[in-house]
Amino acid sequence: MRILLSTYGSRGDVEPVVALGARLQELGAEVRVSAPGDEEFAALCARAGVPLAPAFSPVREWAKEMIRRRRSASPEGVAALVSGQAAEIVARQYDALAAAAEGCDAVVAFGLFPSCAAARLVAEQRGMRYMLGTFCPIWLPSAHNRPHEYPGHPLPAGVTDNRLL
Repeated sequence: MRILLSTYGSRGDVEPVVALGARLQELGAEVRVSAPGDEEFAALCARAGVPLAPAFSPVREWAKEMIRRRRSASPEGVAALVSGQAAEIVARQYDALAAAAEGCDAVVAFGLFPSCAAARLVAEQRGMRYMLGTFCPIWLPSAHNRPHEYPGHPLPAGVTDNRLL
């Protein structure tokens, strides 16, 4: 089986995915990891013997750009900025993952949700298996956890049922 492991985020997102890739290779799977192309992540993949297919942008460059954009945004424009950033990640990561997924049978996605959405789009369009993994399950919809509010998207006043939220 040929598996693409996809993540976009910090070392806390990348290192466990690389470790999973190394273990899957030991079990006989062909694996490649799509992660930010930062030098430390490329070195991490090389040490683990896992091929790296760089994501759309090194994460440090992306974070600096997002901070710059946010500083220049008005308070009223922050919600639109966040939505625009998410859409940009989906579009740019889709292109990177479409190339990285060539010849793969499955995609397992971790990291920022817009990156996971791009991975799912690639998998669906190619008829590949897709699985979402998360290292922080409080972000997943659940009857047990209240969802988090986002700028410009507050939770409805007076609604306390997590299933409705």
